[in-house]
Amino acid sequence: IRNKLFKTLILILYTSAIFVVALLIVKSTNKGANFEKYSSKPYDDNIAVVTQVIEKRSSKEETDTDYEKSEYDIHLYIKKLSSVDVKNLYAYFAIETAEGVRYVQSTSAKNMEGSTTIISTIKVSNSSSNKFAVNEITVDEEHDEVIYMNRIPDKIYVKIAYNTIVENKTTPNELNYTVDYNKVNTQGFENFEYRSIESTKIESKEDCLEIKFIRKDVEATTTAPKCDEFRFSQLRVASSKLPENVKIENIKIEVVGEISNKSMVDKEHFSEYISLFTYEGALKANVANPSISNSRSVKVNKEYKIDKVYFRISVEFENGEKANYNYYVLTSELKES
Repeated sequence: IRNKLFKTLILILYTSAIFVVALLIVKSTNKGANFEKYSSKPYDDNIAVVTQVIEKRSSKEETDTDYEKSEYDIHLYIKKLSSVDVKNLYAYFAIETAEGVRYVQSTSAKNMEGSTTIISTIKVSNSSSNKFAVNEITVDEEHDEVIYMNRIPDKIYVKIAYNTIVENKTTPNELNYTVDYNKVNTQGFENFEYRSIESTKIESKEDCLEIKFIRKDVEATTTAPKCDEFRFSQLRVASSKLPENVKIENIKIEVVGEISNKSMVDKEHFSEYISLFTYEGALKANVANPSISNSRSVKVNKEYKIDKVYFRISVEFENGEKANYNYYVLTSELKES
């Protein structure tokens, strides 16, 4: 009897220990990532990063349903700043949405060796399996229920983990920063000035940023409707227009298309504006005229009738000063390169 009681006691203690360990594991994993250490500084001694978000809006014609759909692709434009070799660079993303925080990571490592002029890009797209960042409505036909999937990015957290190699010594590094991705339907575009198009460049006036922005007609196919294809062809710093001996610390550019055919929009779930491109990050200048020229593009169904494209631009300089440029261009005046 005594042995039986002893074995029972051991079993109870063992079971209790397992329960406590399991409880601690659950508590620790439910805390999620610690974003307090993330800052708005998108560069360190070795790399500078610009985050690029593109909203790809699909019309009811394209989804073949009663509802529109938007997917948000995220790109990182990474510029090497130092002469040390950068290897095994991975990007980890977390986005805050109405449905909570969602996570995804880049799938392949980047190596940036040698010259400081090396530039690399990382892209995170939505797949049918992960639907990382989407605004989508689906119908559960079995239960006759409409399901709204609101995964529009609010804040984006980026961790870039990489190694630097100096004299055969490997050192791990992390760059952690956050981006506010504002929903454009909560902001107005009153008092934006008109800008003309000079060749493929937007009239820059005294702006310290020069932008090439183009549009071309894309004919319909058996699987896709006729579209406007908008392309952010180049972003360039006009160094001659910068304050003397001052460099750019950070930029934010929102490029927004206004839908004129509002009957195409499900206003309960979608904005009458399409956030075509949002750029935010560092253009650290260690060359004469730093620029981004990797030609992002997005297609928009012609039936939406995008007549105006708005540019909301904020530039922050290293001395703490800021400059803001708010203007629009007419789609009819945009030229194909």
